[in-house]
Amino acid sequence: MNLEEKIIDLSRIKYGENLYIEDRIKKEMEVIRKKASEDEIDFLLFLKENLDQNILIENLPFFSFYLLGLSLINPLPAHYYNEKNKDLIFVDGVEYGVDLEKKEGFCRDGFNINPSYTFETKIYYEVLIDKKFEDKVRWRILEYYDEGLGYLWCKEKVMEKYGLYYTRFIYLDNLNPLYYEKNILQSIDIEDFKKYLFGYYLNEKIELKNVFPRKATESLENFDYRENIKTYGDLLYLLGLSKTYTRAYSLFIDFENRNYPSNREEIFAYYLDHGIDREEAGALTNDISFFKGALLPEINTEIDDYLRKLTFTWDKTSLVKAALYFYLDYKINALI
Repeated sequence: MNLEEKIIDLSRIKYGENLYIEDRIKKEMEVIRKKASEDEIDFLLFLKENLDQNILIENLPFFSFYLLGLSLINPLPAHYYNEKNKDLIFVDGVEYGVDLEKKEGFCRDGFNINPSYTFETKIYYEVLIDKKFEDKVRWRILEYYDEGLGYLWCKEKVMEKYGLYYTRFIYLDNLNPLYYEKNILQSIDIEDFKKYLFGYYLNEKIELKNVFPRKATESLENFDYRENIKTYGDLLYLLGLSKTYTRAYSLFIDFENRNYPSNREEIFAYYLDHGIDREEAGALTNDISFFKGALLPEINTEIDDYLRKLTFTWDKTSLVKAALYFYLDYKINALI
């Protein structure tokens, strides 16, 4: 069984046979085969089975990775699904599974990450590893690529035997405890997650203090923003602003109407919505996100001026991951 077939089988276990789901998987695998390595995903699955920590791809919100257990983020739009009869219901007008109302017999899921921007960016697999396992990982690479097609592919790409071509291993002295919890997905309860977000997280975790360079949230210092946090989307917007740095000393942020892009996917969508093609929209988003956005198309005077002042923005996946990881860390520590 090849990797695509394996992922489709996993999707049928969870959602039944569903054309939308299986088409999404096929598109993701086409992008991976074109831009990166399907073989290295197989290796990460091999590593997951042979290392005493979770293997999570940090930077790519692919639905395929979620099904393989290589990501905690389900990037599909907000949906209900029934674990018994496999009914799947997408809900128009709701951004995230967190915002769905309870429905008898159904689970809620979906962090609504549009694949369009992801498909336009460079693909690599970023994986955090406990530093104590560094030598073990290198031996596993040797073991894996000394056999069969994997080794031949390795030679073709002129890879050194202690590293991989598209995978970036980051070795850290301390990892979040969730990396040692093998069944961590079972700990995610949407209702409990929602209570955590709008209680402890909103009041204790989001940091709006001014530092240098200035953050886009500085205009919210004397504003009771909490009363405007009605949905998970509102919270993500605030979180995005709190991690968006600008060259300006003051910015007016229309927080209530969410008019200003607060992450890379929203910048990308802004240009797509105004007739810019996908490739140029991706290039503009990258330039703006890394302090190179001086020359931009003239679309909306206020928003364009705001985008020119940005020096760094996070991607939406990282914002979702930060909130989710904080929640899981909170849950794990509560049990210790």
